[in-house]
Amino acid sequence: MPKVNKNKKPIGGAEKVRIKKQIMLQNEAKSCSNILSMFSKSKDKGDIISSISTKNDQDILCSSNTELALNVDDDITEIHTTVCTIVESSSMPSNFNYFQKPFTTKLEQFFEFHPQQPEFVPQFKSSKAFYGKNNIQRRWLSYDTTSESLFCSVCLAFSSDKNVFVEGLNVWSHVYQRIHEHEISKCHTLWSVSFLNYSNKKTIDYRLFTDQLHKKKSEVTKNLNIVERVIDLIKLIGKRGLSFRGHLNECSRTIKNHGRGKGKGRGSSLTFISKTTVDMIIDSINVLMKKPIANDVRESGMFSIQLDTTQDISVQDQCSVVVRYVNSKGVQEKLLSVVNIQKSTGKNFADMLANILNENDLDVKKCVGNATDGAANMQGQFNGFSAWLEKLSPNQVHIWCYAHILNLVVIEFTKFPLNAAALFVTLNDIAIFFKESYNRMNTWVDIVDTND
Repeated sequence: MPKVNKNKKPIGGAEKVRIKKQIMLQNEAKSCSNILSMFSKSKDKGDIISSISTKNDQDILCSSNTELALNVDDDITEIHTTVCTIVESSSMPSNFNYFQKPFTTKLEQFFEFHPQQPEFVPQFKSSKAFYGKNNIQRRWLSYDTTSESLFCSVCLAFSSDKNVFVEGLNVWSHVYQRIHEHEISKCHTLWSVSFLNYSNKKTIDYRLFTDQLHKKKSEVTKNLNIVERVIDLIKLIGKRGLSFRGHLNECSRTIKNHGRGKGKGRGSSLTFISKTTVDMIIDSINVLMKKPIANDVRESGMFSIQLDTTQDISVQDQCSVVVRYVNSKGVQEKLLSVVNIQKSTGKNFADMLANILNENDLDVKKCVGNATDGAANMQGQFNGFSAWLEKLSPNQVHIWCYAHILNLVVIEFTKFPLNAAALFVTLNDIAIFFKESYNRMNTWVDIVDTND
């Protein structure tokens, strides 16, 4: 029984391909005619030798016809073997470099050779370099023992740009960090998609990143569920008019079981409830709310604008822009925008309004009226808001807001305290008079309904 050599090196992927092709050629050769059939059947081996020696008298040197006849079959077998070797070597050269960009026709052999990940590498730990998080193998990473460099087989095959993993990484400082940075880079992700498209019809062994993509997909689904809940919370808080944060719960980590913040670094504290995320969601809701309002205004054909400003708790002047229009449902008044005002001049208000209308794809020339208070910066004949707006929309009409007029009347009236006190006492007595009797209240309701 022959001894088994336990130290024999296992056959690699490229060698298996060569053996497979050699067997295929040998099987095809069996179905072909023998080389001896090329000569006449009436000729024996002596005649064959004579014809060969006649054609090649100066090239063939032999001691006797008998010796040459005995070697004909061996020569034919040697020729057949040589032809098979030549055909096989032409498909994949023996000196083919698997760590350079392959031809398109050689991609299959290229990826059958990769990855090359020896168990022991003196420059780094193989278990840490060739395996990522959750012990997932980095099948795109290969080590060339000749140049002692690390290569990305995916980028090497598909990338048109050069990077350190295409030319070969041989600087070993912070090697694990550099491997991770390349793994999450945009270029590597792009060429990984190209590889998946190439291997779409291959077996599962060719799908290097199936586990990674599955984990990424589940992570995206989880994040979407979290964002949906955050959006619902923001809508509820907005409807109730509540503050998003208070002095007792400023820290986002008070949320329990959110499954984040377990690692080190700022990115591990991802909760989707930071002020940046909340502001982005509010801006998105703002855009979605403005879009149907702008569509209704465009369908109406014309509209009017109401402007007014007030200071908030942070002592910032906030301007409310209300658009008023008529459609099939009747008169509509919608809040279009709230803008922080830096300058309160009439020209600044007119430019601000033009920008808002432009952002919502509304034509300022279709503005037929505006309603403001009686301040000088609004009603000024030359530099007031109404004067500047008239230049943009000549057909618009300015209306002094009746609510502001009433407010001015009340202010002037309350400057005389005795008369004002007498008025409010009389109004209070009238309210009590009707409130104490349901008959009086019913009579009052009937009168009001009749007048309406």
